[in-house]
Amino acid sequence: MSLRQADPVRCVSAFTTVWNEVAQRGGKMLTLTGGSPNRVLGFGTLTPDAGPARSHRAVLEVAAHDHYEAGATLLTDSLLREARARKLAGVLAYAAESDRTKLQVFRHAGLRSTAKLHDYARWAGAPHDVACLELLLA
Repeated sequence: MSLRQADPVRCVSAFTTVWNEVAQRGGKMLTLTGGSPNRVLGFGTLTPDAGPARSHRAVLEVAAHDHYEAGATLLTDSLLREARARKLAGVLAYAAESDRTKLQVFRHAGLRSTAKLHDYARWAGAPHDVACLELLLA
């Protein structure tokens, strides 16, 4: 979620927590870095689904600093190449309906909307709709 749409909730980095969860499920995490490796401008994950679906489906997540939106496309394309290399049948992604940039990145990569979760997320004291997207690879 862009800081243009909501104030930050916390300052502590969640990268380690995200990385651990993705690694535990056999997924992949990529980072978009600036002038030095410790300057993270974005990240993306490809996380296999839980249970029996983990062998053929994964969830794609991408987040990038507002001034590095092109990096979101790079992360998305790289993770979709990874999904194809793993011979996954499909990839799922979720984005707030108000996050036009993220939706545009996902749609440009070929993901298509399959559902809308009405009032599914809440920030800044208000409910927000979330789009479910899917890309079939096989």
